[in-house]
Amino acid sequence: MMTTEKLLKKSSTVLFFDMGAGSHVTPKNTTHMTSAPIVVSGVHMDLTDALKETVCAKVERLLRHNPRIIRVLVELVHTRCSDHSREFGAQIRLEIPGPDIVVREESDDLYKSIDILVDKVDRQLRRRHRLDKEKRNHPHPTDLGDLGRAA
Repeated sequence: MMTTEKLLKKSSTVLFFDMGAGSHVTPKNTTHMTSAPIVVSGVHMDLTDALKETVCAKVERLLRHNPRIIRVLVELVHTRCSDHSREFGAQIRLEIPGPDIVVREESDDLYKSIDILVDKVDRQLRRRHRLDKEKRNHPHPTDLGDLGRAA
């Protein structure tokens, strides 16, 4: 639900839409990348401008791998638990053609969680691209059964 919607123009190409718990951000450098929107939301925490800019800068690295990324959803979570080693969590969901990539990481520091999360997603995107390329270059033969045999 959108309570208040304010358009805050940070620079010429970065837009922040404040929609309560979530923010909509477009990447700064879109010369060789897609213009996939980055949606940053916080659970049990307030999102600062510095945190939004950090997430946007880290996620821009992912946009160079796949030009067909539709949307990037980033969720930052603060959990109040006795185990402080998993106090902050970050989850990312990349909406791309085919199955979406969803990764979650928890640690004692939010920025550390974001760094590890982006590294994990980066590895998964590279792996997916490599497997697609391998599948394209080395197709498996198809068994047609009786249809493939000459009469």
